[in-house]
Amino acid sequence: MRTEAGPAGGCRIGYANVSLPKRGRPDTLASIYRTVIKLYGITNCSTVKKARAWLDSQDVPYEFVDFKKTPPTREQVERWCTVLGKDAVVNTRGTTWRKLGPAVQAQAQTQAGAVAVLVEHPSAVKRPVIESDAGLLIGFDENVYAQRLRRR
Repeated sequence: MRTEAGPAGGCRIGYANVSLPKRGRPDTLASIYRTVIKLYGITNCSTVKKARAWLDSQDVPYEFVDFKKTPPTREQVERWCTVLGKDAVVNTRGTTWRKLGPAVQAQAQTQAGAVAVLVEHPSAVKRPVIESDAGLLIGFDENVYAQRLRRR
């Protein structure tokens, strides 16, 4: 988190890797943080790139959390699997999954096992995962994003 001095030495503002709207200025800092969503993924993932490009084009503020730098916690993965279902969260089509041995893949057949595998191998999480006031979303579908995430 970086901190910068406010105008005329006023309050100091801390912020993380947050993408803010390009047009206009929100009235208050509270309005920024109330509307920010968290997008979890990997920088080089093509689906994450599409999701981020869509959010940027719609001026939707978001915080990007890179799994490579900040892996999801066990609690996050458990919540994602409970809300979305383990089959939606485990990315069985990706390279990471294919590189896992049959015993590890078999472990992911139960929810508890899937959570353990995903905590150990966060790149096996389907991407992106979005946490927002609109709930949890996984993957990228422009129509779903437009319905659930577009700024009102």
